[in-house]
Amino acid sequence: MTALNRAAKGRTTVVIAHRLSTVVDADNILVLDQGRVVESGTHLSLVSNPKSFYNKLWRKQHEADRKLRQQQEQEKVPNPG
Repeated sequence: MTALNRAAKGRTTVVIAHRLSTVVDADNILVLDQGRVVESGTHLSLVSNPKSFYNKLWRKQHEADRKLRQQQEQEKVPNPG
């Protein structure tokens, strides 16, 4: 269990996060765009909707993470030349 989950257990907690993985366990997620709530729901309901703004953000973050991990792995491989 993460420190955030332990601190929030049994309490109403408001979390503001740019990393969507921070809020996947939230009971309700409010998605903001330009300061306005554009969607709300659970992680599963939001990520399951291919047209949702949250889904697009989720995919974009995970694609960036994947590329970064690939780059880091390539840097670890010794160059034979």
